[in-house]
Amino acid sequence: MEDLSDTTSDKTCILLVGNKQDLTKTREVSREEAESLAGTYGVEYMECSAKTGENINEIFDKLGRAMKSQFIDSYIPEKESVSRGSKV
Repeated sequence: MEDLSDTTSDKTCILLVGNKQDLTKTREVSREEAESLAGTYGVEYMECSAKTGENINEIFDKLGRAMKSQFIDSYIPEKESVSRGSKV
């Protein structure tokens, strides 16, 4: 995570993802540990299973929405109304 903060913009969307959610008996990192790590870095945490497909679409949807929101908030200037001079 330190490498990401050193090499990316503060506008970068980061989501911590735990894979192999379907292998609960051989789990090496608990959900609580992963959520704690995500909290330490101020990012969201989700779990998925590539094998079963659980939460795969939700993860990409969440990232896509975050990227779209970041783009709109950061790169599209607010338009001013010509008739009233107010922001739209």
